[in-house]
Amino acid sequence: MNKVPNMISTKDLSYLSDIFEWHFVASKKCMHYASETTDEEIKQTLEKIANMHANYCQKIVNLLNQGGQQNE
Repeated sequence: MNKVPNMISTKDLSYLSDIFEWHFVASKKCMHYASETTDEEIKQTLEKIANMHANYCQKIVNLLNQGGQQNE
């Protein structure tokens, strides 16, 4: 299936919620550890990883907001 249906099952929504939560927590933890480290290379790497996880969260939100309105 290439597009999101107008209605998703509660099981699918639960799974998307879990995925969102995993990425959200990972992003928050990476940002926390980045703020705690003094090594600039590690700090930049952790911030990059945090942003990657935050982008995944945004993609999930966008996917749910678009719902069946996608024109792919």
